[in-house]
Amino acid sequence: KAQETPICIVAYHKTVAWEITKKLMGAGVDNVFHIDGEQNVEKRKTTIAASLACANGVLVCTMASVATGINDLVGFSNVILAEMYWQPAMIIQLLGRFHRLNSMLPVTVKGVVLKGTIDEQIARRLKEKIEDMQRAIKTGEVEAQLTAQLYKQPTNAEMLADLRDIVG
Repeated sequence: KAQETPICIVAYHKTVAWEITKKLMGAGVDNVFHIDGEQNVEKRKTTIAASLACANGVLVCTMASVATGINDLVGFSNVILAEMYWQPAMIIQLLGRFHRLNSMLPVTVKGVVLKGTIDEQIARRLKEKIEDMQRAIKTGEVEAQLTAQLYKQPTNAEMLADLRDIVG
């Protein structure tokens, strides 16, 4: 079934991103785009723009290639985390690339955690870290909520809650 909006699939490992890209192309999915650390920032931005220009575009990328220095991901309202990363701050920074100022689209993020894999263990540990972080930032949340409302940005607590939903 064709999607109506572009999808971004994010993997941590470059080899996983390439395997996903190859599988999608082999399955006949049109408009598959790929970004990893091999492209310079301008090439990444061009690839992102091309994938967003397709109503059914699928961008497969590595977390490191888009988590910093790229602010062009606001057009993606569907994001799939194909792998878990052990550091919540990196995932929050990545998700912040989709939740940018002036973004009008709601963003749905799903995580893939296969039973019996290392990702299951990472997800469990992430959940614990997120709970610790939520307790730690609770005191500063009133100010963050006011700032978020002013700029229509999700607060740290909301992004942590989204991440907690992803990891279960």
